[in-house]
Amino acid sequence: MTIRGEPIISHPFEPLPGDVGRPDLIQALYDPEQKVSLNAQSVIKYLAEPEALAALDEWYRYRKAHTKGYWTSPVKLLTEVRFLRGDDSDLAKLVLSNLHPNEDDFSAELLARNKNRNTALVEIVQGNVFTDGWHVTIRLENGEWRLLSHYLVWQS
Repeated sequence: MTIRGEPIISHPFEPLPGDVGRPDLIQALYDPEQKVSLNAQSVIKYLAEPEALAALDEWYRYRKAHTKGYWTSPVKLLTEVRFLRGDDSDLAKLVLSNLHPNEDDFSAELLARNKNRNTALVEIVQGNVFTDGWHVTIRLENGEWRLLSHYLVWQS
């Protein structure tokens, strides 16, 4: 993701010192290029930090007040609180066993983990030839992994 051609973050889950990434993500919301703004929204929702989510809500209010339209990221945060149960030594298996237990044609892979923010992104794939794929974001809270988002990314 970039702002005016300059990279904001090479990867949303790479460790960042302190809150260096948050101001850049918030600034990217206001970028006139739709793709930059959408990417910033998605990363903010993936990380689900309260301060960044509040800034996202403020951006929505700003766009509604100052323009005719705005765009929103397809990433949806879950409203219900759900913690994953089981062995967390393999986060991909933990997510898979909680969301798709006893289903053989599903696989999962840990795409990224930010240990500073205790957040991980897991990709779930159903099928081998014709596939569906989901991104799942989880965060470690009080020793348990909480499900933050689970949304369909593709169907083929």
